[in-house]
Amino acid sequence: MNGDVIFPNSVNGYVYYDKVILPYNKNSILINYDLADYGTSDSFHFAWKIEGYTNGWLEQSIAHDQLMPFAQVYDLKPGRYEFVVRVRIGKGEWRKQEGKMIIIVTPPYWQTWWFWALVITGIAVIVGLLLWWRTKVVKRRERERFAHEKQLLELEALALRAQMNPHFIFNCLNSIKSLMQEKENEKGITYLTTFSKLIRTLFNNADKKDISLYDEIETCKYYLQLEAMRFDAKFTYSVNVDEHIDLKSTQIPALIIQPFIENAIWHGIVPSGSGGNVSVNITRKEDAIEISIDDDGIGREASAKNRSASSLTHQSKGVNLTQTRLELNNLLQQRQAVLETIDKKDEQGNSTGTTVIIKIKEELS
Repeated sequence: MNGDVIFPNSVNGYVYYDKVILPYNKNSILINYDLADYGTSDSFHFAWKIEGYTNGWLEQSIAHDQLMPFAQVYDLKPGRYEFVVRVRIGKGEWRKQEGKMIIIVTPPYWQTWWFWALVITGIAVIVGLLLWWRTKVVKRRERERFAHEKQLLELEALALRAQMNPHFIFNCLNSIKSLMQEKENEKGITYLTTFSKLIRTLFNNADKKDISLYDEIETCKYYLQLEAMRFDAKFTYSVNVDEHIDLKSTQIPALIIQPFIENAIWHGIVPSGSGGNVSVNITRKEDAIEISIDDDGIGREASAKNRSASSLTHQSKGVNLTQTRLELNNLLQQRQAVLETIDKKDEQGNSTGTTVIIKIKEELS
């Protein structure tokens, strides 16, 4: 066998092999076979075959005094074979008794199931590691992108707050200017005193994204008081708060109520010419704070028509800024703030004012 000799087993004087296992790189074999009982005949005929290798039987005739017959096989492919040999003496029939031997050629390791199982497992592990690494990279990039977007939104929200304070102060100073022009000195002093309290409140909360509901309401009260003085009490106002709400612990975005009060006065009450009422109502609805700003002015439709034709130059810039701030606040803090505007009408379809409702998830400090 490729230069190696396999020594047969011996039992009761007979030598045999019933199975031979060959490695894939030693797959050429020389098989010697013989007959135990020659008798008196001078010639013997052998035939052998290997299932899966030879095409039928291969015959070999030898004389009594010749060498032992043999079968030589080259380059057996990995697999299982059966070597079969038979004999007939002289001109007799082939004997029914046959010699058999199983030949097994083992495949190389790279053709074995366990090798491919290891390869597939290794590939699966590598692919899994690549996917894990890729997912980790994508998640890291998503976190970085989200951090950048959040930073951008926070800067934008900060810019909006920075715009609102000067806008709000500018309107108040205009009111003081009007009182001075009208020689309303006593009223101007009272107005300045209230205005100073309002400015102090604004400055105290200038660097805060969220403030207590108590501070927000105080700001609104000061503003309503200032506007009522400015218009010589031509409109009334009220602020009603649910007594079960802890005002000092409840946090809301700073200065979100005042712009809607300002809008109600300037675009609802003032154009009517007959005065009116503005009410601010704060209640708790489940886990949310509901803030409503209600007026009985001319309504949004009439206000839009009159604005371009009238001499009124006041603009509700604060409302637009507040709407944008609430949207940004939702993105940054998931506060679930909802803004709803209701146009009130009577049975005849005539406008009876406007109600703005702000619903914001309650958060305690």
